[in-house]
Amino acid sequence: MKSILCLVVGCAAAAQPVQVSINLAPLGQPVRETFTEVRLVKALPAAIMKQINGYMADPGKPFAATDSIPAGEKLPGRRLTVAGVSPRYVLIHYEQGGIAHYWRLALFKISGDTAPLVFLADLPAQADLAAVKAVIDAGKLKDVGDHRW
Repeated sequence: MKSILCLVVGCAAAAQPVQVSINLAPLGQPVRETFTEVRLVKALPAAIMKQINGYMADPGKPFAATDSIPAGEKLPGRRLTVAGVSPRYVLIHYEQGGIAHYWRLALFKISGDTAPLVFLADLPAQADLAAVKAVIDAGKLKDVGDHRW
């Protein structure tokens, strides 16, 4: 009986959202924010969803990783790896397909029902938000300068 209770309590604890405090100064934003890890596109704020407009797949789902797409097939050109959501910012680590396949990190600043892209960098694949934080903390990310989403 005790082991069953421990299993249930352990499962409940594992379901708690992962939160990570990240200093955004290396990304040009002089603030520290606490982000909640997000693993589904539909869990992103509405201001981000408007920009994505169906153009991002959930982790592990099919997407257009190359520029060779079978006729008649419509796949999004991006696939979410992991995201972090705070009250004022959204970090999105994603794969980008097309002629070249690469991973990126995008930082959006939420302002009402809009969320302008304020930082965009190439970033090798990271497993979770804590790993993304470690790369940000290292201070070696370079903004690509082209903030077209």
